Amino acid sequence: MQPTWALAGSIGFLIIFSSIFAVNAAWQHADASRRATRVTSLLYLTPVFAVRLEWLLFAVVPSPLTMLGLRWPCTGVSARRLAPERN
Repeated sequence: MQPTWALAGSIGFLIIFSSIFAVNAAWQHADASRRATRVTSLLYLTPVFAVRLEWLLFAVVPSPLTMLGLRWPCTGVSARRLAPERN
């Protein structure tokens, strides 16, 4: 497969769009809840959104290794989100 400008633009769009979405979602949640530690952990979900968008928009099915790699940020974020609040 020969790389093209359309492919580069698509990848750039996915990276930029998912990053903007993640940061805006985190900012809105931080503004509403005032829990910075819990909110910043959500930024680790940016790759998850990028892979899902790639799958939905371009029908690129993630490899098993990609799916395995996406478990790490999801596990870390869920562990932080489920942890009891410390005062």
